Amino acid sequence: MCYAAADLVKNCPITGVKFFKTGSTELTNFEYYEATGGAWTKTPGYPGYSMYYTTGAVDALPLTQTKFAYKPCMHPAQVETDPANKFYILEV
Repeated sequence: MCYAAADLVKNCPITGVKFFKTGSTELTNFEYYEATGGAWTKTPGYPGYSMYYTTGAVDALPLTQTKFAYKPCMHPAQVETDPANKFYILEV
């Protein structure tokens, strides 16, 4: 499906996501070189981190799911837990 360039941001699915720790060199370089062109959108609400997404700067299939975790599991079907939890996550 094709859209006019002006309609890409509001009509196309997200094709790329980037996360940066606040104050990192990678974030500074990204904000200076890539995010200033308007192809990436910053999303608020991640204390200590910056999340950017794009609908047109990455030539890829749309993202259909994502998961944030304390430490990623080697096997997607397994459940990880935060070691600070006082209960096992499946007990809730």
